[in-house]
Amino acid sequence: MPFDDNTILSYREETPLDRRRQLIAALRNLPKEFEWNFAVGRKKAECGSQGCALGLASILWPDKVHPEWPNFTAVGSQIGLSRKATCHIMGLYGRFAGYPRCSVTAAMVADALEETLDAV
Repeated sequence: MPFDDNTILSYREETPLDRRRQLIAALRNLPKEFEWNFAVGRKKAECGSQGCALGLASILWPDKVHPEWPNFTAVGSQIGLSRKATCHIMGLYGRFAGYPRCSVTAAMVADALEETLDAV
């Protein structure tokens, strides 16, 4: 068959679902210079990175998510979720509203994002 080697698939454009998987992988394997602190929110962490998944997205896609003020709309559009869904998964008052902010880990946010993969 002419397309058995999947060569043509290697030229496809990156999709929001691909980027969501990238963000999940990045959350599970945080770079050493990234200081995770869910309580920091959108403020700059001491290391110069953001303390949350929004900030991590701004590092992954600096040309699409403003590094100084990442927001739920910009990140959601990159990972194929609405602003509301992104806010619910990654926001302080959504899925993790009942948790002390300092107890929310990157893995917890990755788990929440991973659950959305099944909905696609």
